[in-house]
Amino acid sequence: EDLIEHANPQDIFECEEKLNSLIALSEKTFSAMEKDIFSMFIKGEEKAVIVEKLNITPRSYDNAMYRIRKKISDIIN
Repeated sequence: EDLIEHANPQDIFECEEKLNSLIALSEKTFSAMEKDIFSMFIKGEEKAVIVEKLNITPRSYDNAMYRIRKKISDIIN
């Protein structure tokens, strides 16, 4: 079953607003590589695809995702 079909419209709206806020935040605080990775990640791209498309190592991806999560966590908390 698709979760969206059973979700409350208000909850969907709030999630979209939060996602849009995160995207705006990414423009201000993420490095160029972090922006690229975050953008692809939130569109549902798999790690292997992102690594290949950006021509980076899996370790570079992991390090960037760590920094992204840390920056988001710092702002949320």
